[in-house]
This record gives sequence, structure tokens and C-alpha cells, in this order.
Amino acid sequence: QFTTRPDGSQDYDGTIRTVAAETRRIARLYGEPVDLEWAYDGRKIYWLQIRPITMLTQVPLYSNRISREVLPGLIKPLISSINIPLVNAAWIRLFDSLLGPTHLRPEDLTRIFHYRAYFNMGTVGSIFEMLGLPRESLEMLLGLQAKNGRPPLSLRTFHHLPRVLRFAAQAWNYDKRVAAELDSFADSARELQKENAGALSEKDLIDRINELFALNTRIAYQNIVIPLLMNLYNALLRLQLRGAGIEYVRFDVTAGLDELKQYDPNVHLDGLKQSFERVAPDLQEILRTLPYEQLARDSRFAEFSGKVNHFIHMFGHLSDSGNDFSRKPWREDPDGVVRMTINHVIGQRGEKQITWDALPLSGAAKALMRPIYRRARKFRLKREQVSSIYTSSYGWFRVLFTALADQLVEKGLLQDQDDIFYLTWHEIQGLIDAPDQAAEIQALVQTRREEIEESRHIALPETIYGNSPPPLSRVREDAPKRIGTPTSPGYYQGPLKIVRSREEFDKVQQGDVLAIPHSDVAWTPLFAKAGAVVAEAGGMLSHSSIVAREYGIPCVVSVVGACDLPENSLVYVDGYQGEVIIASQDGGPQVKERKP
Repeated sequence: QFTTRPDGSQDYDGTIRTVAAETRRIARLYGEPVDLEWAYDGRKIYWLQIRPITMLTQVPLYSNRISREVLPGLIKPLISSINIPLVNAAWIRLFDSLLGPTHLRPEDLTRIFHYRAYFNMGTVGSIFEMLGLPRESLEMLLGLQAKNGRPPLSLRTFHHLPRVLRFAAQAWNYDKRVAAELDSFADSARELQKENAGALSEKDLIDRINELFALNTRIAYQNIVIPLLMNLYNALLRLQLRGAGIEYVRFDVTAGLDELKQYDPNVHLDGLKQSFERVAPDLQEILRTLPYEQLARDSRFAEFSGKVNHFIHMFGHLSDSGNDFSRKPWREDPDGVVRMTINHVIGQRGEKQITWDALPLSGAAKALMRPIYRRARKFRLKREQVSSIYTSSYGWFRVLFTALADQLVEKGLLQDQDDIFYLTWHEIQGLIDAPDQAAEIQALVQTRREEIEESRHIALPETIYGNSPPPLSRVREDAPKRIGTPTSPGYYQGPLKIVRSREEFDKVQQGDVLAIPHSDVAWTPLFAKAGAVVAEAGGMLSHSSIVAREYGIPCVVSVVGACDLPENSLVYVDGYQGEVIIASQDGGPQVKERKP
């Protein structure tokens, strides 16, 4: 950064490029990001000082772009305590098979912010980068992002190449290798679900939960690998079709694949709706208000009732979210299934213009495309199969945990069956081992209920930097905002104190947001009290920034008019995005969040 700007006629582009190149070279020599100070006399660059950049290395990057698809909404503690170790253990198994031991832990991949799930995309991106793939490869494979740029090949890529090639060779016939395993999963799940959970003892329920966890960890691995391979083969097929001048969206890759229908609830809802429409009009009016219990006993609706029961048997494990077993599945709401059937509209499925047989290609071209086409179809079917097995098996956690909750309620350890979803699996086992903690646990349940309700109407950003959640604050979209340069990461919210000179130091209290015109060494004592710093001047290497990083507090500099903000107003400081937002001008509740 130039402290003075000489005659504007001089071109400094070459100098700036040299500084940037040398900075990268020096950082490589030290093996980490560094603070550098330099000077330029018009002919030569002089490097004056070097120090490591503290508080800026290895900042986790969390995103809900994928998690809001697979684990949407507010996640209760029991769900996160089961889902995160279960699913992430499967991801780690996949990463280890590609890279060797990664020493990752399930909690390294997912974090809960205000009861919402975020994936650590920094860690995931680094893994794909080691494989010579773009950091956003997972989003690309899941169809959430288009390919952008070339893969960043490196020496690490070639180091892992043997494992990757071995995995690729196994993936070619993976559908055949995994077929028996999927059948075994389905049989094991059916065996667990044969038992009457309500008749099991407390110990037996705990044993069954642990057995189900082990089974679902194995199923989850296939529920990750198979969809990824399906998307991969579809991407390859898309490239082949594009090369032949055919739009992928016009091609029907599943034409004639009738086995898919058994996994599609819409197909069966069509049949249910047709059964309803065969009922006499006057009886249809009765059906619209008839409770399911009476429907099952009324002989006039025997055919329709039988089809409803068959539908519930096939798809009763489905719910609003297949990964959240605190939500009621369809089998627990048969009245809702009847209403869904009555209100269902039989829609015309969009017809693709081109099938395999109608492809305008030569025999040789089709022969080259056929292996990928077949695997795209096979893995589409396998994807539906493993998804059905996983959703059904994973949903059985609800049956086991609610049965366990009933016993805990009967003992007076919980007040309501639903309370169990507000405790982690570890806390539940602790309560069983130490029932004298019941009062504390019930208070914890109530606190979490209130926190979740408070979080319900809060909009969180798609991306969160660092391990601390953004302050939970009802900041209006039109709230006054100032933008500066973020120089020390973290989130913080607290009352604003404006300090323009040494005479005003005493008014700063512990945890205040400090607004200053600038700072030098004499201002350092203020930083020990501040929760965050906002400065009107400065850059990455200014005193404010360096000291804030040393203290581990957020800092935003070059904020125009920082000292003109209303004193004592509640201010939200985002040390990642460089935002300073006035949450309220009357002080309001103080929420302190620091980057650990």
C-alpha cells in the first residue's frame, strides 16, 4: 500500500505485480501467510518487516448450500447427534479410500449454527483439490454448480493417483458388486422393524438403537457413493450427447426402466386417486371428511381403504425430511395420506423427445456411448433402491426413540414424549445412568425449545467463516450499514463506544465495540477490553488490524464515518465480510460472539 501517491503520470503496474509475486514467493518459503512491510523509492523495492499473520490461517468455511437440501430447517439436538456422526463417518470412509487415512472426525465436516446444519466446505474442498479436482467438485457432482475452470493438478494429485485409479476401476462394475449388499441391508432393516418397540425393555431399546446406528452407517456409505456415481455417469453421458449435437434435457435416459415405478410415490398416488374417482360421487363427499379409523371399518370403501393401506405400507416411512426423524412420517398421519390422495392431481409426465432407439447416431457412435448410457440407467435405479432402504431404515430411529421416551416419561425423567428430540444421544444415556439429573435435563429441554423458537425466524447467511456463529439478532434488512475492509476475522455484537482521544478511554467497558479514527501503540490497552474494533482508517497491516488479530477479536477498518455512528447503539460487526450494521439504536440486548 502506498502511503503517498507521486505524479499520476508514472505507471506502477509493474511494481505492484512485483510486490504481489514476491509476497507469494516469501509466503511459500515460510510455508504460511505472512504480514510484510515494504517501501519503494522509485527504482527499487525494499522489504522492511515480516511476521506471521495470526488469526487468519486455516479459517473454516461453512456453507449450507448442500445441507439445506439434505438436512433442511431447524435441526433438533437428537437428530444432529445421530445424523452427523452417522453420515459423516460414511463420507470419511469414502475420503480415506481415495486418499488414505485422513484422520478426519465426523464433527470436522459439519457444524450446527443456531440449530441449522452447515458443511465445512473448506475441508471438503481441500480434499477434492488434493485429488486434482476443483474445490467445488462436490457441488458439481450433486448438480448444484456448473463446472468452472480446469482441475488444479499438483504433485499431491499424482501421489494419490493409484488409489483413485483403483477406486475408478472398482466403480465401473460397482452396481453388480453392491447388489448383494443392498439386499442384505434391506433384510437387516426388515428384521429390526419386525419387533414391537413398545414391548422392548429400556436396555433392549438402547441395544437396538446402537444396532440400527451401525447398520445405517453402512447404508449411508452406499447412499453417498451410488448417487455420486449416478451423477458422474450422467455427466459423462451429457458430454457424449453434447458432442453429438443432442441436448441432454431432450433425452430420456430412463425410458422403459419400469422398475423405477416401485420407488415413485407419485405413480402410486395416481392409482390411489383413480380408485377414489371410481367411488360414487355422493360417497366421495363422505370420504372428504371421514376419519381414517372409520374409513377402515366402512365396507363401502373397502377397495379404496385397501389401496390406502398398501400405499402406507410402501411409503409410510416418508416424511417432510428423510434425515429428520423428529418429523412425523406418513404412517403416523393416515388422515393426511387420505387428504393428500383426494387432493392429488394426476399430471401428465413430461415426455422426452428422444429415446435411445431414436438417437440420430451411427452404429459406431452408439456403440461408444452404450456403456455409459447403461451405467447411467443402472445407477439411477440403484440410487432409488438405496435411498428407499436408507430412508426406511433411518426412519426407524423415531420408533425406537419414542418408545424409549415413553418409558422415561413414565419414570418421570421427561415430561413429554417429544422432549427426547431436544436432547443428544449422549445426554439421554447420561439421564438413564443418573436419573437424579431429571430436573436439570427438563430445564435444558425447555431452554432449547425456546432457543429453537427464537431461531425459527432468523435468516442466516449461506456462508459462515470460522467456528463461531453469527450473533442471533433480528437485524432488519434495511438496517443502517457501513462497509469497510475486514482485517481480523470473527463475528461480534455489542454496544458501540466512540473513542477519539486518550481522554475518552475510560468510558470503554468490557465487551464494547470500539469505534476509533485510527490507533497506534498508545491505544493498545483499549483492545484488551474491546469485543470488536471499527476504525475509520487503516489497512491489513495497520496497528488496529495487527493488534486485533493478536487479541482474536473482529476488526473492520477504512469504515467511512465510523466515529459518527450513534454511541451506545447495538452494533453487529462481521470481521469476514467487512460489514458494520446498526442492529438497534437503543442499546437492546447484548449478544457477544467471539471467534475462539
